Amino acid sequence: MSDSIRKYKEMLEDGLIEPSNPLEENYVLQYRNKNNVMNREAHHEKCLQAAEEFLRGWDVNDPVAIRMVASIMMHRDGNWQGGGFVEAICENDLYAAITRADNTSLKYLKLYTLAKRGCYTR
Repeated sequence: MSDSIRKYKEMLEDGLIEPSNPLEENYVLQYRNKNNVMNREAHHEKCLQAAEEFLRGWDVNDPVAIRMVASIMMHRDGNWQGGGFVEAICENDLYAAITRADNTSLKYLKLYTLAKRGCYTR
């Protein structure tokens, strides 16, 4: 790839120039989607680490609980669409949370609710 083409692509990616044809528009969309996925995955990793640290403070080391707290964080932050239970937790809907919870979720319901407001990435 020539330097001028590489520079042109970088300018498209950075939004310094607008796409001038459908192929360029498609390229920009693919680039942005790829970056959004990468950003979401990086945020998910940070959420998993924060969830593990948060739950460690409550003497909980359950991998399911760690993933659930990370999911709650991602849903709360608008990065991820959680399932019905996660939505209920984030909407502070106790009835829905209880009726949608499995045994593990019932066991950690208090911690999940606390995590929604008190567990953040650094």
